[in-house]
Amino acid sequence: MKLTRRNILKTSVLSGAAILAGTSQATPVNAPAKWDATYDVVIIGAGGGGMMAAHYAAEKGLKPVVLEKLAFPGGSSAVCGGQLSIADSPIQREKGIKDSEELFKKEMLKVGQNKNDPALVEAHIKSIREVFNFIHNTLGARPKSVNAVSGMSVPRAHLYYPPLQSC
Repeated sequence: MKLTRRNILKTSVLSGAAILAGTSQATPVNAPAKWDATYDVVIIGAGGGGMMAAHYAAEKGLKPVVLEKLAFPGGSSAVCGGQLSIADSPIQREKGIKDSEELFKKEMLKVGQNKNDPALVEAHIKSIREVFNFIHNTLGARPKSVNAVSGMSVPRAHLYYPPLQSC
């Protein structure tokens, strides 16, 4: 596979779930004997956040490096099975699932026993839509399924794992 920002991000979003689905773990080969490269940004962790940071740094013309302690990317995205919860997505509409950001907020507050900050819940809902749009529109990845999890009354957890269904 050609090493591009798109492929790095696609791998980050999808590989964690593939590992959980039973594939074997990758092991680095040909590690450099001497590290003498120069980078503009050093990012610790190849989870969804780290890979997005690398993507945006590269888009801004910076040279990022992502350092990961494990033999595979994924971070907490891998731990949660690569699920991305978003309300009122095109995928939900295609499946006839009626959802809204208001319902999502209400359910997140309920699951959090109303101890979570409503402003942060709203910020999460808005930012997760941007992540979904990036994965859906820019990367062309499609979820394998949409499920109701964690006290949700409607399916809104979009599960991404190989095989990819590309546009």
